[in-house]
Amino acid sequence: MTLWQTMLPPLVGMVLTRLVPLRIALTDPLSRARQALVFREMWVLLLAAIAFPTVIAVLPAGISRGLWYAVLKVLLFLVVPLVTFRLLRGAEQSTSAIAVRVPRSCWLAPLLVVLAWFYLSRISPLAPPPYPVTGLPDPVTLAVASLVTLLTAGVLEEIFYRGFLQTRLENLVGR
Repeated sequence: MTLWQTMLPPLVGMVLTRLVPLRIALTDPLSRARQALVFREMWVLLLAAIAFPTVIAVLPAGISRGLWYAVLKVLLFLVVPLVTFRLLRGAEQSTSAIAVRVPRSCWLAPLLVVLAWFYLSRISPLAPPPYPVTGLPDPVTLAVASLVTLLTAGVLEEIFYRGFLQTRLENLVGR
């Protein structure tokens, strides 16, 4: 596979992403929260983000990293933040969510970028040759592994980094 075959689809995706007009009002969901509380939550989240790769790196070689990786990620990226929010906020009224109306065009505009990337990286002549089916595990194992990967590497990381940590950093430092 050449460098162009590898790099062109993501580069086209990045260029198209910059062309998508996204004009949404900036909001701060933590604007009503006490700064000291947000600061403490941010430090716990930052420590969890640092602890995850550190603990994975020091796991002994005999321990299955696949299972511990998923379990540790759920503990540090979901359980620790939720318990922290509950303990630090206590009986304090939770900050209410800010409703933002997003026009339909803002939801559909990124679809062009995804379709262009998919075409270039999977269908076009730049696409790598298909992976042989004989090299894949059985369908159940493949489905379970794919689902666990989606939930931990995709959904959970987005919730942790963008939903929990980034909102607190933006509230404290600014955009």
